[in-house]
Amino acid sequence: MPNSPASTPPTSASDTRSAPAAPAPLKRYVRGPFVVVGVFGMLLAMTIGAIVLPTLARGTRSNILEIYGTVPSFDMRDQTGAAFTDDALRGHIVIANFIFTRCPAVCPLFTMKMRRIQDRTSAVRNRIKLVSFSVDPEYDTPEVLAEYATGYDADPRRWRFVTGDAEDIRRIATDGMMLALDVQGELPNGAPDVVHAEHFVLLDSALRIRGYYDSSDPKRIERLVHDAFSLLKQADRAYPDGPPSDWEP
Repeated sequence: MPNSPASTPPTSASDTRSAPAAPAPLKRYVRGPFVVVGVFGMLLAMTIGAIVLPTLARGTRSNILEIYGTVPSFDMRDQTGAAFTDDALRGHIVIANFIFTRCPAVCPLFTMKMRRIQDRTSAVRNRIKLVSFSVDPEYDTPEVLAEYATGYDADPRRWRFVTGDAEDIRRIATDGMMLALDVQGELPNGAPDVVHAEHFVLLDSALRIRGYYDSSDPKRIERLVHDAFSLLKQADRAYPDGPPSDWEP
């Protein structure tokens, strides 16, 4: 126990005769436990401050999505044959991916997962939009994309399949969304062997990229849906009267 003026009463030659012998030990035993408890309480408070509070702070920061960039402007066409530009996305929360209809392995599963996201976000109807960009635009005409979309029960009010100039698609994928995209020869079915990212990309209402989600990881897809709903609350505050434009079916 640390020495302190309170634990050891002062004595001197002038007061030794009149001071009773009992008070000093009494003060030591009565005050000692309180000092120990006080020191223990301080140590406990320091432990909470050093461990618990930083943990809570990390949890709060983890709920704030990073901003990785902004999608550049583009002018393409969707499966209905109508013009589809970046303005169609503004004001909405958007989940995007890159596919092509002649893809024999990855894309059918990738598209089915987007279909499940469509189902899981149906409660907010057209507030969360889905966009699938074709990386084989020469083959994937609006008519081809329309047939492909029908096969996955894509709701045109919420989910668009987009095609356009090959260089524009590459620019959006690599420069805009910072995703891998490369053509490595030809597949047996005559389609280009396109190596492309299998990630979903989450955009906020200002077309800012807020996250990348590996489509092969169920936990990341769960997180994608959660983050999309979180951004939707922010969009509702930014656009209390709704987004500036909507998609015609």
